[in-house]
Amino acid sequence: MKKLMVFILTVTVLAGLFALSACDPIRTGENPADTGGAKNDTSNDDGFSGNGGDPAGTNGKTHDTGNFSVLIPDGWLEIPFFRNGEYDPDALGIYKGAQNEYGMTNCPGIQIYYPATHDIIPKNRNNCKEVSELTPLELENGTWEGFSGMYSGYPLVALFNNGNEGFAVTVWLTSAYGEETISIDDADVLAIIAGISLGETEPQTDGRLTGGDNPETEIISTS
Repeated sequence: MKKLMVFILTVTVLAGLFALSACDPIRTGENPADTGGAKNDTSNDDGFSGNGGDPAGTNGKTHDTGNFSVLIPDGWLEIPFFRNGEYDPDALGIYKGAQNEYGMTNCPGIQIYYPATHDIIPKNRNNCKEVSELTPLELENGTWEGFSGMYSGYPLVALFNNGNEGFAVTVWLTSAYGEETISIDDADVLAIIAGISLGETEPQTDGRLTGGDNPETEIISTS
């Protein structure tokens, strides 16, 4: 009996370590199992930490989907979207601390859509609870308006820069397990949003244009 209990405990610990290995630690939050849902305890309810980070000093690279480009800060991973097995140049997921596409649900992230009508969740506020309007965010690429809220127990911030004709950005403030968090005024988060611009060039996908097996096909702002 003792051997069985030791075996079960060992398997449980190893499984937990494997899940965390896909995402580098960023900040420690609360486990949704204890709170009834993921919670960002390092920021206010509206997604702002109050730190006022400066995006100008953020290092990274520019990624081009083919229809728009965006800055990918160091420590973040961009993951292309696929819909019905075909590459979608109008959407991109970016996840902080993710080592690969299979670990993105363990990390907070940002999903970008163009045009704004491409994404279902931010445009339908009825899908979210605890909705609160945000003060417009003034960045180099324009004014971003939106709201904060909870979707299926997870905090998010939805931003738009030109109504239905512009971009929609969904900032998922916590990982799926609530252990890693970001804030809308983090320097790297602001750098990503400020670095979004339209373009018409060849997509940069790092060899990940493989079709329907890409897990991003299943993650359509519902993580």
